[in-house]
Amino acid sequence: MTSSSLQLGIVILAAGESKRLGTPKQLLDWNGETLLQKSIATANQLLENNYSNSLLYVVLGAKYEEISAHIRSENVVICQNKQWVDGIGSSIRCGIEEMSAQGKCNAALIMLCDQPYITSDYLQKLVERFIESDKRIITTSYNKINGVPALFDKKYFAELCALRGEQGAKQIIKRFAIDCETVDFEKAAIDIDTSEDYVKALRLIIN
Repeated sequence: MTSSSLQLGIVILAAGESKRLGTPKQLLDWNGETLLQKSIATANQLLENNYSNSLLYVVLGAKYEEISAHIRSENVVICQNKQWVDGIGSSIRCGIEEMSAQGKCNAALIMLCDQPYITSDYLQKLVERFIESDKRIITTSYNKINGVPALFDKKYFAELCALRGEQGAKQIIKRFAIDCETVDFEKAAIDIDTSEDYVKALRLIIN
């Protein structure tokens, strides 16, 4: 695959209810913008700089009206996952199905809304590895885990759409490990599930 033949779709998963946090993590303040808007800006920066013919999808579920009202970017397709209570698998399915219906994407980059230290430069590294490699899944490695952000070739779209319940992308990464390549990025381990996580993540900005 070449950069010119790549039709990239980015899917940001942001449908959860943030039960452990007690307030929507999507709307937490991060340097003057919401945590979700920060992820959107990171993804858009990648697309605007390198892949302007590609598309960005944000999957929302819990508190859909409240959260969608805070999305400022025009370059976003908002997908409403009405089955969000079923788990992350339903959100991946929702995003991939919408992406497949609307565009001609031949690869999907799956992100979470609560990994604030993911940068557009790092996402570019993932894409470059995908283009250069003969492997069709490129994952992020941190804390001895292979997870997201992760890039999947179109050949895996059906597998992604078949996910159920709390089965996430890691299930497919594990099942098709022979077709995976990893990129190390330890800061991907920083995510926000609790108020303690949020405080620790904010401290890293200061330090």
